[in-house]
Amino acid sequence: MQVGYNYDTVGRPNGVPGSGYAGVSSYVNSIRSLALGVKQCGYGDSRTLSMQYDNRMRMSRWDIPGVMGWEYNYSILADNSFRVSYAHNLNDATLDRSYGYDHLGRLQVAHTGAEARAHVGLGSWGTQDGPYSHHYDYDQYGNLTFREGWGGTNPAYSLTYTNNRLNAFSYDATGNLTDAGGGWTFTYDAEGQQAGSAAYNVQQ
Repeated sequence: MQVGYNYDTVGRPNGVPGSGYAGVSSYVNSIRSLALGVKQCGYGDSRTLSMQYDNRMRMSRWDIPGVMGWEYNYSILADNSFRVSYAHNLNDATLDRSYGYDHLGRLQVAHTGAEARAHVGLGSWGTQDGPYSHHYDYDQYGNLTFREGWGGTNPAYSLTYTNNRLNAFSYDATGNLTDAGGGWTFTYDAEGQQAGSAAYNVQQ
């Protein structure tokens, strides 16, 4: 497979031609850029991605019609930061997302579907049609200590730490994770870089 790159007059990439894979001669084409980022590009399957930004250069929308698309709101919960407060899925409302943060910017609540819209004042509570709804708590070091709600793996659990280390895991004297539970161990070299990993209790 071969991949090449084309550029416009100011040196920005505007196409990615290629050969040797599934008969495709153009992987990405018609890239249109703004000063703050890519505005539009086409793909070899004739689909087109378009993107929009707000006046603070935050992405406000991206869309591949018929495939996936999102609109983002940063101020609906009066946060008005670069953290997304509400994400609306253009194709499936059950995938809508809302996010709330604590005073340190850590994720505190995350809702989906109808609960996401209720959270930001665009609907009412009482319908659970998304994949999850969670609330998170942290210790003074920023470690996740508790998650409650529904959806996903382990919908409710608490975590405890000693000396900023998760009690359910094992560590070496320098703080490297050596046993993560669930069947995985890790080893490190003299510089503290991971040198290997191994699975145990693997069922054949």
